[in-house]
Amino acid sequence: MVFDPNNLDNILNDAADATDKKYATQIEQKTTLSNDIIAAVCPEKGDTAKLNELIDIVQSAENTNNKINSIFSNSEKFGKIVVSLVSKLL
Repeated sequence: MVFDPNNLDNILNDAADATDKKYATQIEQKTTLSNDIIAAVCPEKGDTAKLNELIDIVQSAENTNNKINSIFSNSEKFGKIVVSLVSKLL
């Protein structure tokens, strides 16, 4: 197979889409969120990975203070996801 640099964007977009679908499936299995809600909360590429990481923190066996500290230390990463998620709950 010959590498075509003009096709690189398509390859990267396909890989990002596949990754988002993989994380959306994991999120749906871990939560009561539907694919429609996940798509609404995670509109940009990579958002599902962030939501999945946030869910893992919340569902971890850590105590509440450690969970809060972990979320707070990653607040820039999780901020938009948290706002989107809470807005869907309102």
